[in-house]
Amino acid sequence: MTPITPSTALSGHLADWLLTTDRQQRLRILRALLSFWVFVVCLGLIAHGTYTGIMETGAGAMLAGAIVLSCTGFYLALRTGFNLRFADPSLTLAQTLAAITWIAGAYATTNVAHGGTLMLLALVLVFGIFSMDPRRSRLSGVYTVVVMGVVMAYQSVAHPRLYPPSVEWMNFVFVLVVVPTITTLSVQLTHMRDRLQHQKAELSEALERIRELATRDELTGLINRRQMHQVLAEQVALGNRSMGEFSVV
Repeated sequence: MTPITPSTALSGHLADWLLTTDRQQRLRILRALLSFWVFVVCLGLIAHGTYTGIMETGAGAMLAGAIVLSCTGFYLALRTGFNLRFADPSLTLAQTLAAITWIAGAYATTNVAHGGTLMLLALVLVFGIFSMDPRRSRLSGVYTVVVMGVVMAYQSVAHPRLYPPSVEWMNFVFVLVVVPTITTLSVQLTHMRDRLQHQKAELSEALERIRELATRDELTGLINRRQMHQVLAEQVALGNRSMGEFSVV
């Protein structure tokens, strides 16, 4: 057994304070923090972009501020239990739509480096692939295509030198192919997960029925001879451990 030291106890209390002691809430917060790590990297890239002149300082600051506020808001919603008021306690759809919005903002402000932000779209959609139902998956896919299409069209008209229309058309085709594919996979995985859960429930019910048939008389509902021997053996063992006695009537 590993000894409990003051440092391990302190780290345990800190983890409980940050993540709560509720197992489900803790898992939701950990998943959210994993997705937030991507945005931490994005903040570093925004700082690099503004420092090197790729991004305008004002646009970079606004985007970074929006990302920080978004991540903080979702963390507080999960940590305080506010998320439990909604049908989806993980707030997966809300987090996905917010992330796509910030990626679209990054695409519109990173100028010559904007193409690299497209890789983040697939990453964000994959985060929700195991959590969202078909309706939410399709909604996030449609939102992604529409938002990115609008941003690409606007930038190709307003800033054709940095966003050449021919390149933006190719990028939009990429989005139009990849996003629906990920959405379709998400829907298929959801159906598969639901089917497995249904089969698991049926299997548990069948096992319980088999156990009843193996231990009880079907006519009277009383335990049968085999089960009675098992019950008596357990009582004998319990009596031997406690130095007690028992009687059978």
